[in-house]
Amino acid sequence: MTTHPRCSNDVKILPLRVIDVGQPGTKHPFLYISQGESAAYTALSHCWGSTALLKTTTSNINSHRRELDWMALSKTLRDAITIT
Repeated sequence: MTTHPRCSNDVKILPLRVIDVGQPGTKHPFLYISQGESAAYTALSHCWGSTALLKTTTSNINSHRRELDWMALSKTLRDAITIT
């Protein structure tokens, strides 16, 4: 996109942890641990507030790598995944 440089489709190195949202209706979102590969991704700037939300810890990281509990995600994050 040469007319909108800030909206380019540049492929960049992934952050260490990203949520793989998959294709609609094919699977649940899950935590993906990148290995320094490049791919297109979307970032969300979000104020978490004081409410206890889903958090990845050493005790649940393997579970999150398989699937993220949709209802444990904040509505903002669910909306962002749906739009993405």
